[in-house]
Amino acid sequence: MNATNGEMEKILRDDLEKLKAPEGYFRAGLPKYNTLYGRDALIVGWQMLTIDPQIAKNTLKILAKLQGKKSKIKNEEEPGKIIHEYVKFWSREGLTPKHLLSKLFLGYPYYGSADSTPLFIILAAFYFEKTGDADFLKEIWPNIEAAVNWLRYFGDKDGDGFIEYKRKNPFGLYHQAWKDTPYLFPRQPPHKISSPVAAVEIQGYAYLAYKKIAGLSKEIFGKPRKELEQLAENLKRNFDEKFWMGDFFAFCLDGEKRPHKIYASNPGHLLFTGIIEKSRIPPFIERLTQEDLWSPYGIRTLSSEDPSFKPDFRVQGPVFSHDNWIIIQGLKKAGYFTEAEELSSNLIKAFQCMGFMPECFGVKKTGEIIPEKMACCPQAWSSAALLDLIINNK
Repeated sequence: MNATNGEMEKILRDDLEKLKAPEGYFRAGLPKYNTLYGRDALIVGWQMLTIDPQIAKNTLKILAKLQGKKSKIKNEEEPGKIIHEYVKFWSREGLTPKHLLSKLFLGYPYYGSADSTPLFIILAAFYFEKTGDADFLKEIWPNIEAAVNWLRYFGDKDGDGFIEYKRKNPFGLYHQAWKDTPYLFPRQPPHKISSPVAAVEIQGYAYLAYKKIAGLSKEIFGKPRKELEQLAENLKRNFDEKFWMGDFFAFCLDGEKRPHKIYASNPGHLLFTGIIEKSRIPPFIERLTQEDLWSPYGIRTLSSEDPSFKPDFRVQGPVFSHDNWIIIQGLKKAGYFTEAEELSSNLIKAFQCMGFMPECFGVKKTGEIIPEKMACCPQAWSSAALLDLIINNK
């Protein structure tokens, strides 16, 4: 495909239109994820901020309405928690019988994600910074406070400062970060990984959430939040001590607080959050941009040198454009504009090569693009990622 920017933009806008809900947020993807997912919708709202900030407002509004009120085991609801998935499974297409059977034992809305809640806070802050809409921020401020309290008291049940997850319902998601498949730890089956798990990127989200709300509380209400500033600084210090592995950040801490060093894309999300000590940024980016992760068409979810690497199988190797988009925002914030521009160009090149942008795609060690077996198309956070890159790289 040799499309112009205008032609690519039309394809992506058409894809997104298929996923737009009447309430003005975006459903996750077709055919399997044609419903509201908290994490996906929040990231799309962020991706669309420079194009249409109303998307972020609509997303925050619907998620505030569905925010957790009570503690329940079946759907893993907790006070202040933002949903993972809204609609009941039988309204969705493309699910295997095994998947359908397991979902019989879940309640809906389902709250099994640990990153939706800090992302809710972050998007609220980004929306205000973009629009100056203080009235809306005041409207959802009780929801923001409830989300902060979830981070402090439910997300960090052992009081060590890290945000961890552990499923309540044995039929729920074992892994509750964005790589929420059994293959989050490629070398070990899920039942051998002790929980609760502290995923690397969620610590960055929590740090930024604390910092943003402390700042907004002072700016809008004139109320300093020194306790949130202190939580953020403590988290940053402890994070560096526990997660830094010499040239990269640990993928997670397990239930025994042991770090797992896996070369994967997740730590790239830290760059936009500010949690990384400045001295760690150069060696970290140097490792992130090595060719086992940095393919000609985007950063892989897992190093091609890892024994578990599979270029066309979920989070064991494929490129996810939303994942790369988040890393691009961090590269820009860290001042690595050349790397950010190259990564943007690589994703656009992938779109040109395929003629469409699926949920994810594989890149072999030889550099050849191959389909990912279970990828949806369209997928909102993939289409919105490329749309933003194309419009803002003109």
